[in-house]
Amino acid sequence: MTVNSTNESAYDVPAALPYATPTSRPGSPTTAAAVISFLGLGLIILGGCFLIGVLMCSQDVGGSNSYGIPLLVAVLYLLAFGCFGGAVWLLWIGIRRLIGIMRA
Repeated sequence: MTVNSTNESAYDVPAALPYATPTSRPGSPTTAAAVISFLGLGLIILGGCFLIGVLMCSQDVGGSNSYGIPLLVAVLYLLAFGCFGGAVWLLWIGIRRLIGIMRA
């Protein structure tokens, strides 16, 4: 072990290690809860688009090429209600966390 001219050994560790200091988090819990709530609103809009597709398919039921229409309508209904269910779940999580943040 060698000693420098300032009486420090070669194995001394500096007082503050730059890699061991805690860093700030990129977002806040409020931002995260608001984004989750807005994603729920976006899923409501997407489910409405699927229901518009159901309405467009139901206007062409009497056409000559209507063999695949009932299957398409069923798939669109499943997608729409899946979006609405996901939206309810996201809104429940987001609003519950926003209320919890406001109470704290």
